[in-house]
Amino acid sequence: MRWPDSPSTGTTTVSGLAQLVRDGEVSAGELLQEAIARADRLNDALNAIVYRYDDMARDSIGEGLPRGAFSGVPFLLKDLHLCMRGTVKSNGSAAWREDVADHDSTLVERFRTAGLVIFGAPTRRNWACSR
Repeated sequence: MRWPDSPSTGTTTVSGLAQLVRDGEVSAGELLQEAIARADRLNDALNAIVYRYDDMARDSIGEGLPRGAFSGVPFLLKDLHLCMRGTVKSNGSAAWREDVADHDSTLVERFRTAGLVIFGAPTRRNWACSR
């Protein structure tokens, strides 16, 4: 797949990617695979993603996404005071790197309802947020 920011599609916005999915020009799975491929290729140099949830993201697509405004768009969830069931909720601290969420925060539920496909968490500085 060609990533949609090529001159032929002219889009790099979240709403533009969601429109491509709605129009059937790309699938949510194709967008996710491209996001994963880019993360694999660039993350060692950028150190942009600290946690990856590739399988969870694939599962959410396989189960069917809601028809939200951003349905099918890959998304990184910054976990500062946010919980996503089954994932680390470190709040930016190595001290909590083994603290696993047992529920989804309201905002995570809203992201999912909007159709976003959460496939990781971005890197943040230590103690970026305190409890």
